[in-house]
Amino acid sequence: MKLWRTGASSSTRQFILGHGSGHLARAITEPLEHIISVAREIGDKGDLDQEISVVGPDEIGTLSQTLRNMVIYFREMSAVSDGDISVEVKPRSSRDTLNIAFSQMTKGLRTLVRSVRARGSVPVRYRASESRFGDRAERDWHIC
Repeated sequence: MKLWRTGASSSTRQFILGHGSGHLARAITEPLEHIISVAREIGDKGDLDQEISVVGPDEIGTLSQTLRNMVIYFREMSAVSDGDISVEVKPRSSRDTLNIAFSQMTKGLRTLVRSVRARGSVPVRYRASESRFGDRAERDWHIC
């Protein structure tokens, strides 16, 4: 830059660099603060009513789009829990743990409802057994 060669004062150069770096810092921190705020609302409060307004071709824009996709995914999964067990849940991949669990749960509930309807009003008991995750219990409902 010619500014350095023209003998501009040291304070002028510091002002320009300081102003530029301040703008750059804000361009990074403001979108990240918004993304953190949205992630906090989802993670801490379970609030899926979040809009992610950050867009861009850089890493922050990519992070923002990924978080947007997660919110959409969680909204789709929460729609299943609105009481309509006829909704078909399709995992996005073989590693889609949440969707696979929801799929198995809705299948089990549909089977249970069919059995109860077929037998009339029948008592149902609950039995917990160890799941494939080891630290959580699977919930098995059995017609008595």
